[in-house]
Amino acid sequence: MEVTINAFQTAWGWVGMAASAAGLLRIILPVGSREAALAAVRRDWPGAQVAPNSHLATLQSKLERYFRGEDVSFRDEALDMQQATEFLARVWDVVRAIPRGQVRCYRDACTARAIVLRVRWPAVTVRDPADSRARV
Repeated sequence: MEVTINAFQTAWGWVGMAASAAGLLRIILPVGSREAALAAVRRDWPGAQVAPNSHLATLQSKLERYFRGEDVSFRDEALDMQQATEFLARVWDVVRAIPRGQVRCYRDACTARAIVLRVRWPAVTVRDPADSRARV
């Protein structure tokens, strides 16, 4: 998969982005410099080059407006979910449906879409999204 990256300055700092031909792969929230933003996206794609990409160009314009405080919709942005798990893809669908200016907790968002939350840490499993206690 060919990945292109870019970084641009906003009112809040430098934003880094990575995309493939299928869509957006990653956004790095504002950091202090262009170099820091590019380094952050290159962690996952060390061979990625700064190059034109239609997904990044469209998104850059929207993000610049967003960080100026304008009302911007990102619902139509293409996401490259080829390497995402089914769980992550479902979570992104939930997150994209949250209206601007509203907040949802992770548990409520998962429960609303019947996403089963199953996280494994050493010796800890959370099986029930309504249960805030981890069972050992």
